[in-house]
This record gives sequence, structure tokens and C-alpha cells, in this order.
Amino acid sequence: MHSQDMQTSTESADALSAAISASRIEQAPYDILSEILTLLPATDIVHLLSTSRTLRSYIKDERIWRTVSRTYGVTDVANFGGRSFYTVYTELLHKHGPLLGLWAGDHAFSGHILEFRLDKGNEHRQASIIGEFWRFRKPQMFHMNIDQPPEPPRYISAIRIGFPLTLDDGDAPSNDVARVTCCAPANGAQLNTHRAHVHHVEQSTNGIFLGGDFFVSLLQHPDFPRSREATWLDLSRSPIPLLAVAAPTPGRRSLGVINPFFGLAWQFVMSMHVGNTGVVKPRALSLSCDSDCVELEFPALSMRVDNSVTPRYYPLRNEIRQGVEGWSNEWSPASLAGLWLGWYGPHGTECIFIDWNEDTHTLTGLKIIGDENVPRGVPSWQVSTAEPCQLSTEEDLLCAHVLGDRVACRKYRGTGTTSGTGFLQQGHPPIIVAVIGPDELGVIWVDGGFMLQNIRYKGRK
Repeated sequence: MHSQDMQTSTESADALSAAISASRIEQAPYDILSEILTLLPATDIVHLLSTSRTLRSYIKDERIWRTVSRTYGVTDVANFGGRSFYTVYTELLHKHGPLLGLWAGDHAFSGHILEFRLDKGNEHRQASIIGEFWRFRKPQMFHMNIDQPPEPPRYISAIRIGFPLTLDDGDAPSNDVARVTCCAPANGAQLNTHRAHVHHVEQSTNGIFLGGDFFVSLLQHPDFPRSREATWLDLSRSPIPLLAVAAPTPGRRSLGVINPFFGLAWQFVMSMHVGNTGVVKPRALSLSCDSDCVELEFPALSMRVDNSVTPRYYPLRNEIRQGVEGWSNEWSPASLAGLWLGWYGPHGTECIFIDWNEDTHTLTGLKIIGDENVPRGVPSWQVSTAEPCQLSTEEDLLCAHVLGDRVACRKYRGTGTTSGTGFLQQGHPPIIVAVIGPDELGVIWVDGGFMLQNIRYKGRK
């Protein structure tokens, strides 16, 4: 037999086998078929049910789509305007459900956190997916308290993803298409006044560079993330079937330093630019709206900024862990890993991601939200757990002063990160991290003689 005939024979056999398999599925009882379908990804369900006329009759079966919708927390469609589970899943959850969760923005200095959540609605409000920015209060300069616990974020609604609230001139089909609209406070009291946009930005090596009137040349801002293996990245997040846009093409930019004579004037004329840093960043999200309301909700810096860089958001891990008492046999440094809120004096509350490296026995508190002194993407502190922390007499007295009756706790020695405005001249003074409780840490700055509190982030209240 010729090779071409053999290939044709093989293809025919494969087709016959597929037809036999399809016919066997068609002959299966409905209960068994529906159970099989609920184990498949939605795209595979559609493909399978499109293989024959018999199977196609099940494509809008509510039992199938009710089960699939449950993976995104949708168990009832009563508040979706009377739409079916099939419509809610195929038009809303399949495309936008993977957005649910936390996203870390690469905004220069400050960083930003975006959270998508499912709003299940009620009799007065239609269910939808809401994108919210985290915002923290900036303490007033003359009412600042070092010894203060971190504050929870406020959630600022920015984007609504859902079905139209009213029919569009009687055009029923378009009313079943989920839309992305702006609901940022800049809109005023009205919701859904204009379109917003969520795009995927392709992976790139782009980073942020700083410049200004008194800069000799551009300075590279810390990469965020520092690599595709950054521990705070949530690489388990499902791919999002959104329109992908190419990352901007960076120009050739040289690194340099600020003229020391103008070192204090730079902050009033700072500009930001896109450049190639050589560090590969994974695919990310970008946000915008037709009236720039979303952009107005980005974090404000205490300096004049000429910013033409579109921020990118990367998937942020948010495992809510149960804390372990420090002296428990089950405790280990790994139990501290995750997202924490820390108090940073004049900068207020910021977010860090604590990473445990078992090979080097180090705990690192990496800034997800930073400030003009120590920006996002930079370790706020790092300590070693390899050896017991031996304290000097002065350090014993300091710990007794700042910890009080909690002084008998695990302590680890390391260094912190400090800088003047602009992250230009960094310092690494000694620190001690005290494990005060299962969900509380104290970062003791030895030279400054004070402690900043950190608490584990446990999700929305």
C-alpha cells in the first residue's frame, strides 16, 4: 500500500473512531452526559455539543451552565434581569470571570491594587462584575502617629461589567451582550454614562524611566515585577479571552544620574517614559475609559508628574491563610507568606507581599504599594531565620519599650530599605522583625528607635 493510501486509511479510521465515540455519547443517558459535560472547560462543552444535531439540542441546557457558572460564584440568576444561566455564562462569565481577584499595578512609586469582584445585586441593583481600586488614607502631616495599626483599604468603584440596565431601543439581542462601562466617581452620581475598556497587554521587556528638566539622562525605575518568577504573581489565574494590545515600543534611552546641584529641584519637573529594561514581564491588563475618569482615580504623588505611561496590572496572589501562633510546633516562617498591610508613618498604610525562601532561609517584605521614598517593587525589609537573633543590651531595652508585654516572641535580624524622595540614595539600616502574633508582625527600626506594625490581609470585611 502506498504511503498516501496509508495516510488516507488512517484518517478514515480516526474519523470513524470519532463518529463511533460521538454516537456513544449521544446514546448515553442524559444524567451521565450532563455529568461529563460539567467536568469539561466551557469551550470544550461548546465544541462537543456542536458535533451533532442530537448533542446540539443540549447546548442551552440550564443544568449544564448552572454548574459551570458556580465556579465563578454565580448560583442564582434572579438579579441578572431575567437572563438564563447560558446567557450569563457565555456573555459575561466566560470572558470576564477570570478577572475576578486582585491585580497589582506598576504605577511609578506608588503602585496600585485593582480588585474585580462579583456583585450579586438585589431587587434594586442588577448583578455584575465590579472593578474597584484600593485607596488608603494619607495621614495629615501634623497628626501623624508612628505607633498606629495599618488601616484597611477603601474600595473605589471604577468599572462595571454587566448587561445593560434597560433595552436599547427595543433591540433585544444587543441587550444580552455584557458591556464594560465607567462608574468612577468622576462620573458624578450617574452610572454607565460611557464606555470603559479592559485590554490585555502582551508580554514585554518594557519598564519605566524617570526624567526631568534637571536630569542629566533618564534613570531606570525599579522593575515591577522583577521577573516572571516573582513570588507575588498569581500564575494559576486562568487566561482571559480579551482583546490583546501590543506593548508600546520603547525608544533608546541611556541611564544616568541627576546633576547633584539640582538634586532638590527634580521632584517638581519629573516625567515618566517607557524604556527597555531587559526583564520580561508577563501579559497584563490595562484600563481606560472614554472620558479619562478611570485615570483620575490613579494614586496621586506629592510631586508634579508628566506621565504618558499607561499602567499595567499583573495578577496578584491573595491566598487567605490561617495564621499560626509563633510558639506553636506547627509554626514555620512559611506561614507568614502572603499579602500584608503595613503602617509607614507619613505615607500611611501600604501593602507588602512577604516571601519565604527556604533555600536561603530569608523572609522578604516586598512592596506592592510603595511611596515616593521607597517605591513598589522594592524590598521594604529582609531578615534571616537561619540563626537565633542575639540582641545587644540596647536592643533588648528597645524591644521591651516597643513590644511591652509581647516582648517574648520570635525575632529575626536583617536590614530595611530607606531613601530620600525619589529613591535616589538608598540606605539599609538594621531592623528586627518580631512575630507578635499569628497575623501580626512588628518591624523594629533599630537606629530610629521605633516599630511599625504589620497585619495580615484577610480579605474584604
